[in-house]
Amino acid sequence: MIVAIQGCRGSYHDEAATQHFGTAYEPLSRETFLDVYSALAEGWADYAVAAQHNTIYGDIVRSQAALALYLEKFVIVGELSLPIHHCLLGLPTAELQYITSVHSQHEALMQCRVFLRQKLPQAAIKAEVDTAGSAQMVGAQNDPRLAAIASERAASLYGLQILAHGIEDRPHNITTFAILRRR
Repeated sequence: MIVAIQGCRGSYHDEAATQHFGTAYEPLSRETFLDVYSALAEGWADYAVAAQHNTIYGDIVRSQAALALYLEKFVIVGELSLPIHHCLLGLPTAELQYITSVHSQHEALMQCRVFLRQKLPQAAIKAEVDTAGSAQMVGAQNDPRLAAIASERAASLYGLQILAHGIEDRPHNITTFAILRRR
């Protein structure tokens, strides 16, 4: 079964899809929420998994706005609440004090503001399309001054080390995902 997700393997959307559908699902990775819903509407995917709300960040407005364009075409068949535990990831040679830029999805960066302000005040903060995609990019750039905020699973998938665990501002950080299919 093909499931459209925002982001790539190792993203929180991938984790939510794996929890709901099991490991046999085939991800159809898309860059934006609009692309996810479009893929489902056009029949490229059997289902879609898309974040709707986070306990720290609030409503995922970009997702909800894109969903509103397609809502009459979809049925919400499930909902999944996933605890989100962000990690700061870097190359195996990276050291926290030498990090000059941190990359991640905007929402993830907003969920880790306190850590970033306290531990990496010198680092440039760069919003990217995806948490796991940011981890993939850090691995590909091969620069120990770069770091990504992503999941523990993304670290193992992209050959990175975890520089810090649980860096979200609140320990009870939960994102609610909608599971959708076409009518």
